[in-house]
Amino acid sequence: MISLTSYAHLALYSPIDADGTYIPALAIYQYGLIKTFTQELRLEGTTARLKWVVGANFERDDTNEVQYTYIQGSNSQVPLGNPFDPATPWTYFNSDDLYNNQQVRDYAGFGNLDYQITDQLSVQGGVRYTKERRDFTGCLADDTLGRGFGQVFFQGPGLVRGQCVTILPNGTQGSYATSLDESNVPWRASINYKPGADTLIYANVTKGYKSGDFGTLPALSYQQFQPVRQESVLAYEAGFKTLLADRVVDLSSAVFYYDYGNKQTQGSLVVPPFGNLPYLVNVPKSHLIGAEFDLTLRPTRELRMSLGGTYIDSKITGVALVASPFGQQIDAHGEELPVAPHWQLQGDAEYRFTLADNLSTFIGANASWRSKTFSQLGSETGPAGTQNDFKINGYALLDLRAGVNFNNYQVQVWGKNVTNRGYWNNVVHIYDTYGRITGQPVTYGVSLSAKW
Repeated sequence: MISLTSYAHLALYSPIDADGTYIPALAIYQYGLIKTFTQELRLEGTTARLKWVVGANFERDDTNEVQYTYIQGSNSQVPLGNPFDPATPWTYFNSDDLYNNQQVRDYAGFGNLDYQITDQLSVQGGVRYTKERRDFTGCLADDTLGRGFGQVFFQGPGLVRGQCVTILPNGTQGSYATSLDESNVPWRASINYKPGADTLIYANVTKGYKSGDFGTLPALSYQQFQPVRQESVLAYEAGFKTLLADRVVDLSSAVFYYDYGNKQTQGSLVVPPFGNLPYLVNVPKSHLIGAEFDLTLRPTRELRMSLGGTYIDSKITGVALVASPFGQQIDAHGEELPVAPHWQLQGDAEYRFTLADNLSTFIGANASWRSKTFSQLGSETGPAGTQNDFKINGYALLDLRAGVNFNNYQVQVWGKNVTNRGYWNNVVHIYDTYGRITGQPVTYGVSLSAKW
């Protein structure tokens, strides 16, 4: 019998320059606090050729998030600027607050069986039942009277700084409370065959889920606090792992197919009167098909080389009514999933020199490459000339390292992205501008590690 108990406490402060320019057009200051408690109790054992596990799990999460938003731009998402004053852009917005408080309770029971049919053949099966409840409380609030949010939309007596102004179902203003109750039954079945001591052939089918969630949006109405529903995937995979040439060659490969339901992906949501805002959205039906391989060579005791690669092809197969990055309602049917490059390759090499007993040195290099992709659904449906604005270009990176090992210590000098390649990982269109999340430039460092 095994009992696992954990508690985690996270405090967060994150300033975000969301407009992507040196002009303070849109600044967000995010504060957060997360407290997580988990308890798992399981019983496991072996009976002849059968290994078994049964158990239960409980998790409690308490989260509190506040975003202070300062807006000093025109918001091109709304053609006439401020809809309450068409001649005036959004310069009224000195600050508004977004509150997102959630309590999550997660209960689960699970079991797993592993049966050795013969010395070469085994089967595995597992199932889990999970029930989750999310209690949400949040609102949009005014932080600065006079030229703040509340004075633009709710110019009336009695407005207090920091007051929630989200319109509730009964027509009053305040903090909105709701909940999301979901349950699921993930499972897994697999078969393993070992024709020899150095080879494994396997196949498995897995049903998995990702929890739903409430996002942080400037919601004038409670209807805009719509949650993202839980995502499901039915995954098929088959592959092999083998050692060849007296273990000089280590080779593994697999093919896989993922069938998604309500996949959560980066999209946009139209939130009147603000226009379209970045938000996780559910895509009802989509799939991903792919293959991967990993090859490691050890021709000598001193030299190790590896090469790995992945190919995927993703597509939205059902009707997916979402907003494009420009606020247009579109059907994303037939599009690829965002941030899903077709190709990813990675190679690594390292050579070690033995200088004396308990003393050696090494040099190594790592190279990676990925092909282009797009950051959001509907990227190609915008105005003329904007089709490539959401493209994440393919890029290659090179890292180098060298070091010395002595006794139980290692000193390493390293450089990452030594060619100083400029690249970005994401592109968003939140406001008047495009924002690109850039990767790290060339970086050098020294690391010291020890093992006892």
